[in-house]
Amino acid sequence: MKEVLSPYQKEKIEGIQAFISPLRKNIENHPLYDLLITEKEIRIFTRAHAVAVFDFMSILKSLQNRLTCTQVPWFPKGSPQIRRFINEIVLAEESDLGENGEANSHFEMYLDAMNDLGVDTGYLADFALRLDNGYSLSESLHYADIGEGQGAFIASSFKAIETSEDHELAAYFTFGREDLIPDMFINILKNLKIGPDTKLDKLIYYFERHIDLDGDEHGPLSELLVASLCGSNENKWEEAKYSAQSALAARLALWDSVYEEIKDKAEYGEYYTP
Repeated sequence: MKEVLSPYQKEKIEGIQAFISPLRKNIENHPLYDLLITEKEIRIFTRAHAVAVFDFMSILKSLQNRLTCTQVPWFPKGSPQIRRFINEIVLAEESDLGENGEANSHFEMYLDAMNDLGVDTGYLADFALRLDNGYSLSESLHYADIGEGQGAFIASSFKAIETSEDHELAAYFTFGREDLIPDMFINILKNLKIGPDTKLDKLIYYFERHIDLDGDEHGPLSELLVASLCGSNENKWEEAKYSAQSALAARLALWDSVYEEIKDKAEYGEYYTP
C-alpha cells in the first residue's frame, strides 16, 4: 500500500512550500534557461552544474549514514519506514539503469554525458581525490580550480551536512533537490536545440530520468521522510522550513553565477570547445 501524508503532515509540507515559494519561483523563472540553447552553452553549464550532482549524492549518503545502519555488525536502526524511504532513493541514485540498461550512478551518467560533449572532467577527479586524501574542502576546491560560484554552492551543502539535525538535512535535500529538480530540468530541455549532429543524448536521458524519478517517486518519498522526522514537533517543522530556504538560496546563487559566466564567455568569444 502506497504511503501518503496525513492531513497534518500535508498542511505542514504545504506551509514549507508556501514559505519558500518566492525563491523557488526565482529559480524556475531564471534567465539562465533562455541561454541554454546550443552545445556551447551546455558545456559551460555542465562544468558548473556537475558539482551539484556530486554534492547531491553526498547529502543523500549522509542521510543514509545517519538514518540507517551502514556499519558492521549490522543492527536495525531507527524507523523501518525511514530506512525504506532512504534506501529506495539511494538504490536509484547510486545504481540506476542507464540508457543502455547498464547499472550506473547518476553522477557517473552525468560525467559520461560531459565526456560526450567534450567537457574535461579531470577537475572533478582531482577534487574528489584531494578530499579522499584528507585535504579540506576549501583546499580541494582551490586546487581543483572550481569556480567561486560552484565552490560556494558545494560549501553550503557540506555545511548543512556538518551542522544540520536530521530533519533539517532532510528538508535541505527534499526542497533544495528532489522537489525542485524536475521543474529545473524541464526548463532546460524546453529551449535546447537538438540537431542530428548534437551529442546530447546522454545528457537528455539524465535530465528526463530525473524528471520521471524525482517527480513521480523520489519527491513524494522525500516529503514523507521530512514528515516522519519532524513528527508533531512544531520546532522541528520550523527549522525544516528555514533549512529548505537555505538550500534554495544556494541554488539561486549558483544559477546566477552560471548565467553570468555564460554571458561573459559569449560576449568575449570564450566558449569552451571540444
